[in-house]
Amino acid sequence: MILAPSVADAAARADGPRTALHALRDQDRRVLAIGWRLSEAAADLCGGARPGLGWTLHDLDQYRPGLRPAVASVFGLNGGDLGVMALAPDGPAARGGVREGDVVLSFGRRRFDAARAPTPRADYAPMARALHDIEAETAAAPIPVRVRREGRVVDLVVRPRGRCPWPVQVEPSSRLFAASDGVRISVSSALADYAVRDDDLAFVIAHEMAHNLRRPEETGARRGTRAREEAADRAGLILAARAGYDTSGAAAFVTRLGRTLGRRPFDGHPPTPARAEALVRLHAWIVAERHAGRPLRP
Repeated sequence: MILAPSVADAAARADGPRTALHALRDQDRRVLAIGWRLSEAAADLCGGARPGLGWTLHDLDQYRPGLRPAVASVFGLNGGDLGVMALAPDGPAARGGVREGDVVLSFGRRRFDAARAPTPRADYAPMARALHDIEAETAAAPIPVRVRREGRVVDLVVRPRGRCPWPVQVEPSSRLFAASDGVRISVSSALADYAVRDDDLAFVIAHEMAHNLRRPEETGARRGTRAREEAADRAGLILAARAGYDTSGAAAFVTRLGRTLGRRPFDGHPPTPARAEALVRLHAWIVAERHAGRPLRP
């Protein structure tokens, strides 16, 4: 899961860098935890499930130079360090003994222990290369991981688990929006904050995950945008329920969101009253299916 580092940049201008970085970590933890839980619960549905680790990594290069001294102080990162920003609770990395604040020295056959000077400007390319290398090493078999923790080297073993392979990222914006493109899922920082309850944010992310699940069908369908959004609401609420989230408040959430947006509803979504009514009916169906002991499938 990836949290756009510019979230920290925007917050730093308002509240100071240390406060911004702590907020960044808190938001990253929350999005990672929800995204991992949803993607693991849907692993049998996405058709391309891949082994995952349940962690978020970062390095100094991805932050603007003016923020890097605070990053080094708050997170203990030096040039070339590949740090563990956040862990999904009970995810493979956490179960393998990895801790937040660890610095990854090696993962399988790949080494990340070379010290180097940070890039002259914010650059995500080194992080992307590291993630690519880790992805290449990730398999169902146990993977040796070496980390540096509080000045000492610790050897661990991580056992990846299958999940839908769509990273969830927060995009810094004062607008309320969420989107998916078949590769990743994006949620605006404003919408992540607006969805105070994890159950509500899970519905937002699961709705976009449903678009990714249904993308081949949506691409070839002649149905209008509203029909696609109604189908994503249905599949998304079921995915959230499969992951153990409370779906009883989804109608109230979209009603509140509709009032906030006023004349600016999400493009293509049905009118708020119709959307909320459909979610109420769907929640009742989910309860009935569970009571009957039947599996939930979107």
